[in-house]
Amino acid sequence: LFPLFATFYIDFMFLGQVKIQYTNARVISEFLSLFLGSMSVAEFLLRTFVSGRLISKYGVLFGILMLPFTLSLSTTLAAVYGSFYGAIGLFFSFIILSRLFIRVIRTIFFDSTFQIFYQPIPIHDRLALQSKVAGVSKSIGFILAGAILVALAHAPFFNVVDYNYIFLVVLGVWIWLSYKLYQEYRGSLKAVLSNLIGHKSSTESSAFASLSGFVTPSDTKKTQ
Repeated sequence: LFPLFATFYIDFMFLGQVKIQYTNARVISEFLSLFLGSMSVAEFLLRTFVSGRLISKYGVLFGILMLPFTLSLSTTLAAVYGSFYGAIGLFFSFIILSRLFIRVIRTIFFDSTFQIFYQPIPIHDRLALQSKVAGVSKSIGFILAGAILVALAHAPFFNVVDYNYIFLVVLGVWIWLSYKLYQEYRGSLKAVLSNLIGHKSSTESSAFASLSGFVTPSDTKKTQ
């Protein structure tokens, strides 16, 4: 839900600033082509050489919090800079940075890590639950993002700098809920691991080792 909302929200600010910065349609097209191409290259390099190692080293919590924390950084910079100097100069650069994060960090860290939360669920229920969660979250995300963006577009007392402060509130809620989700996941995983330890079959031992790799390094040591 939150990543989908963030994607629409950041695109709203990004495209608005692009139209202000570049008035020529050809220049806009060239800028977007270069920017999107650069994002694809960055995504490929990080996915190939960085993301797997970082998630393996720092665990699930790192994977799900990487996106909202990086967005908080770029959004805070945009909000503070915009408050002092207006939506000019570096402000557009910070919006670009947010757009880069929501594409690259979401794809290589958040989306892949979020799938791990389904591991403690029995396999015969897992696919059905994943489909329902994806469908419901997308529907709610579309409706929520659309309603808020329409309201902001028709609110004369808000400007693009204010949008960043509003987004910071959303990011704060996102970080808090992500941590609560991680706590629930860790509790469920420990219950699964306790059950596996009690049975001690070779198959279950393999499952135990596999599941242990999904918790943070500190948790793995405690569990073992």
